[in-house]
Amino acid sequence: MNLSPLLSLLREMPALRQLVGELSTAKDEHKAFVLDAAKPFFIAALYEELNLPLMVVTAQPESARKLYEQLRAWCSPSAELHRLPELDFLPYDSYRLSAISYQMLERLRGLATLALHKNGNHPPLIVTSALAIMSKTIPQRDFVAACHVLKPGMTADPLELIGKWQSTGYEVEDVVEMPGQLGKRGGIIDVFPPCSQLPVRIEFSGNRIESMRWFDPESQRSSGTISSLIVTPAKEFIMPLGKISNSPDLDGCTAEVRQRFQADMARLQQGEWFPGAGFYFPIFNTGSVFDYLGDSALLVFDEPGEIELAITRLNEEAQELRATKMERGELPRGFPTPYLAWEELGPEMKERHYLALETWDATRSDKQVLPFIRAQSYGGQLERFLKTAKQMVEQRQRVFLVSHQANRLAELLQEEDIHTSPASQIEEMPPPGSITVLKGSLDGGWVMGDRLTIITDAELFGFVKQARPSKGRPVPHQLFLPQLAPGDYVVHVDHGIARFHGLTRMSSDGIEREYLVLEYAAGDRLYVPTERIDRISRYIGAGDQAPPLSRLRTPEWQRTKKKVKELVAEIAQELLELYAARELAPGFAFSRDSLWQQELEASFPYMETPDQVEAIMTVKEDMEKAKP
Repeated sequence: MNLSPLLSLLREMPALRQLVGELSTAKDEHKAFVLDAAKPFFIAALYEELNLPLMVVTAQPESARKLYEQLRAWCSPSAELHRLPELDFLPYDSYRLSAISYQMLERLRGLATLALHKNGNHPPLIVTSALAIMSKTIPQRDFVAACHVLKPGMTADPLELIGKWQSTGYEVEDVVEMPGQLGKRGGIIDVFPPCSQLPVRIEFSGNRIESMRWFDPESQRSSGTISSLIVTPAKEFIMPLGKISNSPDLDGCTAEVRQRFQADMARLQQGEWFPGAGFYFPIFNTGSVFDYLGDSALLVFDEPGEIELAITRLNEEAQELRATKMERGELPRGFPTPYLAWEELGPEMKERHYLALETWDATRSDKQVLPFIRAQSYGGQLERFLKTAKQMVEQRQRVFLVSHQANRLAELLQEEDIHTSPASQIEEMPPPGSITVLKGSLDGGWVMGDRLTIITDAELFGFVKQARPSKGRPVPHQLFLPQLAPGDYVVHVDHGIARFHGLTRMSSDGIEREYLVLEYAAGDRLYVPTERIDRISRYIGAGDQAPPLSRLRTPEWQRTKKKVKELVAEIAQELLELYAARELAPGFAFSRDSLWQQELEASFPYMETPDQVEAIMTVKEDMEKAKP
């Protein structure tokens, strides 16, 4: 759903024109009062009008996530919209950090967008939270220095490149399939920068780059060529090479903690990344997210009082935890704090181009109040809404209905002689005296004078369905290995049932690789490269009895597979006969959904996934046919 064509209606309002003029001429602190539901619309319009980098900060991470989702509907497809999330581990507890931190990857994309933005390009719009901005990060100058551009024809030492990338967090793998990984095979280097949609295969001839191509991380097949590649850090800290100057004081630590710190610091000095290395971020990260904002950027604080309160509270909790761990000897004395205090952020914020965004209420009489009021609520009374809809059309109002029940609402409006059809985006501005039905979701509706009325599920039904995360995340094959333990039974698609013995590393053609060891009957063993783990699945049997192991170098497994195929063919034949009989037999056709049925479905509080919607529609379509 894209609503960006509606932004022009707000740009014509005198209140916005006045605020834009003030923001363009003076870089002091400014303030605006906006209805909560209209804030995404206002921010999107301000971003397009100013054409400057914007960073919007909310008090809570959930508020930032919701605002980001709403801005995706209001901003144009060309907008450089990014979310800068908080790190996904607690302070002083990064030993539990997973091998792949999706939050960190998303933060790195946001930081890179800010650091590498140049005048003339689309300025970035960054949405973040109090917890995200108070976390210390890589100093901006170090981040920019760690980024570099590669192009075909350039001269570069492949080994030097790998060493440099490892120092910025890249991990060497046999198969590159996740952001932050790299691999080398002869004169070819595969690398997957966090800011790239796909990994890149770089082919060298000596020290000269011959070609660069995208490739599919699943099939590993190369596709189109690229003319340049920006390689950015893969972790949110840069490992120092050589001696670490500010090593922690371990005198007050327990023997176990002291030993672990010394071992980890030695690994860091060698430029090695390992799970839990994020614990040491505060030793190296001294920068602020605000350092990445240029002089022209606008900093927008949504409810500054709540942001200050959130930062202060989080810092107090972190300081209490820090003191407790030092008393127990679990943390070196003087270990740096991972957070910036409000006393550090507040002055830096006020030195910048700054807008305080506060919630509108009826008592406000300030000149910066934007012209939004709440839309009327109907609480599920659709008949009352339909009556009001006819009145709005007669009054020449421009109305937009944004709902997950767009199809049914369009049908109800047509029954009232209001002709409209559901759509997913706005192709052109509809005229006054019209109602446009859009399939989608917004947190709430509002009215902007006589120019625009937005009505959502919140006003129609009293609630908005909660969306489930729909963005798939790639999973490296290594993450399936913890599901297997030595002694578990597995099935290899080509060789049959075996017992998983464990993992081992062996060298072949000068390249060390990791293998799964499978034990078969008669003590035979099969070594399977971890990148071919897709050929293996866990054995699932009907009982607790251990299955017999297959024998290698015999046709036993092939005979078993052939027998299973024959049984499957027999079942398929029985199903064909069953469905043929169903086609000839008469059945009962159910009626189409009634209004009550639509209202019942609308009351379900969660948004259906695409697969659920498809299944529901298929079942209904089948029930409406006069076939059993």
